Amino acid sequence: MFPYTYGSGNNRFSGTCLKTLIFFRGCIMKLQIVALALFILLCATRGSAHGDSFPFHNPIGGTIPFYSADRALPTTYVPPASFFAPPALDSVSHHLDTLTCIDTIDILNTETTPIDTVEIRPTQGVFANVYESLPVAWQSSMSENNLILYGGTIPPQTQTAFLINYTGEQPGQLFDAAVVTRHTSGAISAVDSVLGCNESDGVTNVAVAIEPASLRIIPNPLSDHTEITLTTHAMGDVQLNLLNVLGQTVHVVRNGMITAGEHTYTLDETSLPAGTYYLRFESNGQVLTKKVVIER
Repeated sequence: MFPYTYGSGNNRFSGTCLKTLIFFRGCIMKLQIVALALFILLCATRGSAHGDSFPFHNPIGGTIPFYSADRALPTTYVPPASFFAPPALDSVSHHLDTLTCIDTIDILNTETTPIDTVEIRPTQGVFANVYESLPVAWQSSMSENNLILYGGTIPPQTQTAFLINYTGEQPGQLFDAAVVTRHTSGAISAVDSVLGCNESDGVTNVAVAIEPASLRIIPNPLSDHTEITLTTHAMGDVQLNLLNVLGQTVHVVRNGMITAGEHTYTLDETSLPAGTYYLRFESNGQVLTKKVVIER
């Protein structure tokens, strides 16, 4: 006879059976804990294999290269949808010789941390290549038809120029060229511009390059208001906005069509708190960003 039972009739379970069930349940829980620990260890091991590398958010879609601690060739990484890197507002301007399709890309680091990676991503079918040589310490590699520049740095509030030539473009047709800059802090900036070359079988057409626009802000820093002078060299649809450090628009200065020439706008920001802001201009594929400081 069993020492004691639970239930009655056909549903009786002895105390010994109950203890056996509890024992097996405990074993299963221990196995689950061990499996979870092994899984965490495996994830940590895989992550450490990349050294100090980490993926970053790509605001223009697609895959983003990242680099290992020894700066090996880039590996393509598909960032998870939930990952978000802090935004940056670097200024990128193109000075394209439409006859040779050689592009001087001026990158101004408007942030407080250095830029250590630049990616040039032209439209599919168009390839970006280094023309002649790069600035000191910079290196290049290709990922599909994208050009990756790394190894050097662009210090904060400093401008650096890269000479790039494009191949594979169709004469007279426009193509996109996105410039993605990555900071040592993980912040990234992406500027997409529309370009076009007119070379065709040795017969050159009239160049269609547009002279870059310019922005002047006086006074800056400001306490209540300032004057913005915008000079453009072509008619076009203009977006001129004041952004905060998160990249959010806090004031629309101009949004619409303007003619070529000099335009003056008064920026009254008595309602905004003191701090750092960015005036962003975009028109005809050109993007300019100027830092604005409000003091109280």
